[in-house]
Amino acid sequence: MSFSIKESVCNGCDACKTACPTQAIYGEQHEVHKIDPDLCVSCGLCLSFCTNFGIRSGENHDDMTEAEDFKIPNINTSLCTGCSACVRECPMYVLSISAPKFKGDIHTFAYITDQDDCIGCGKCEEHCPVGAIEMVDRL
Repeated sequence: MSFSIKESVCNGCDACKTACPTQAIYGEQHEVHKIDPDLCVSCGLCLSFCTNFGIRSGENHDDMTEAEDFKIPNINTSLCTGCSACVRECPMYVLSISAPKFKGDIHTFAYITDQDDCIGCGKCEEHCPVGAIEMVDRL
C-alpha cells in the first residue's frame, strides 16, 4: 500500500518530505508535494507530520476520505490483552494501555485517548494479534 497527498490541502510545508526516511516525497516548499509509490515503503511517518491531514493510503487522492468521515477504532476490552501492538503502530499516538486497577491486575487493555486526532488509518486493527479492534464510523 502506498500513500498519496490530497492536492487541495497540501500547503508545501515540507514536514512530510523531511520526515520521509526513503525520500519518497518530493516537491518545492510552498507547492503541492507528491509521493513516489516506487520509493514509498508505507511506514506512515508522513501521516504523523502532516498537520493538514492531507496524506492518505492509496494512490487516488480524489477518493480520499474527508476528516469528518474517518473511522475510529472500537476496542473490545474483553478480547484485548494489553499487548500494546496497536499503540506502537498508531502514527498519531492516540492509543494507550490502561493502568492496572489493583495490585496484581493482569487485565489491561488498549483505549483511544483522543478520537478527534485519529486519522482512521486502521493500522491498529491491522496489527492487533487477537482481533480486538474494529474500525467503525464516528458517532
